[in-house]
Amino acid sequence: MRRFLIFALAAALLPVSAGAANVVVPVLELATDGAWDPDIGSFVLRTRFASDIVIHGGSKFAASLRLSLLANHLEKTLANGAADFDDSWDQDAADALNDAAFIGVSSVALMIPSLFGLPVSTTYFAGYLDQVASGSDYPELFGRKNPSTSVQGYTAFPDGIGGDRSRWYDGIHSINGTGIRLGVRALDGDFAGYLYGYMDGNFSFISSGIWSVDARGVFAFGRSELEGFVGGSGTIGPYGVYRAGLLFHYDSEGAGEFFLQAGVPMWDPTKPLLVEDLYLLFEPRVRFGSGAVILTFFHHPSVYQQNPTTEGGMLNAALDLRFGDMETGGPQGGVRTLVSFDPGYDAPPSNPALDRPNSVSLSIVPYIDFSVGGIGWGIRLPVNIFPIEGPWYSLFNPLIAAKASF
Repeated sequence: MRRFLIFALAAALLPVSAGAANVVVPVLELATDGAWDPDIGSFVLRTRFASDIVIHGGSKFAASLRLSLLANHLEKTLANGAADFDDSWDQDAADALNDAAFIGVSSVALMIPSLFGLPVSTTYFAGYLDQVASGSDYPELFGRKNPSTSVQGYTAFPDGIGGDRSRWYDGIHSINGTGIRLGVRALDGDFAGYLYGYMDGNFSFISSGIWSVDARGVFAFGRSELEGFVGGSGTIGPYGVYRAGLLFHYDSEGAGEFFLQAGVPMWDPTKPLLVEDLYLLFEPRVRFGSGAVILTFFHHPSVYQQNPTTEGGMLNAALDLRFGDMETGGPQGGVRTLVSFDPGYDAPPSNPALDRPNSVSLSIVPYIDFSVGGIGWGIRLPVNIFPIEGPWYSLFNPLIAAKASF
């Protein structure tokens, strides 16, 4: 029933808003990956669908409304959407299956560009607002390209975080909840600063009523980009929990670049700071002619966006040999070799299914990215070299993704 109410709300809002405001679809993505499923002894496909609809107000009403549609397993979603019940089912069970297709409001934000005539913007928000230390804000804030790594998101980690396909690494922290953001911009346009105070929605796995404060600065100067943040959340433990991190990117405009993300997504001061608490990704990039060699080292944190990952201490090392550049309008492709070390996870007795031993894996990923008709396509064919489990076709995990915005 929840789905139909949200559909009705969206249907009522869109025609009215479209006539007086600007409607943008920043993300429309359809991606399918395949993998061997040992539980059923077969090769299965999984499709993810995601789309955002953003309604921006005009100069007299500086507001934005973001509607998000998401299905992490479209095949199951379509089947569940037709679930019925008989004597062996109850209505709640059928409704739970039908509601497995999450279609809802991701965020609502109302912004005042200048508060009381001061050069301070005020944003009242509910839901997801900003990805912190991700690099995604640089195109909009400064007209620069996104400096971030390609070893992130669904295409790099189709199994998500700890097997949760609704979560991917994207930056070090995210602002999610209900609260206020204050923002300032430098007159020369090379700095943006933000202060957030909000009830933190990332802590929904514990309870509601947990408040957070974060301060963030975003810089762009010359050939470099720099972003840093600090924050904390109360009512968790006797002294709260804290976080901090930074993003740094340098482009020599010649032979190479360097990219770094480093931080602690969550730290309890009553406990020692461990290596497993660190989010660390560094990536040197060397260019030659029409190609590039990119080395990526990624250390997974034990907690991400205030939720356990079960991946603390996991290491990824990738060597990407790439040719072409989509930013110049042409295709790009190459081969990425990925080595992963998993230290394992000792699951609590309440959830023994999460328990896994330590392991090492090696995969080779040929890929190609291109754009046709305003749609960006990405095709990847990961080949699992080690370990080998199941029949020969279990070595392959193909993925195709299509993404557009308008």
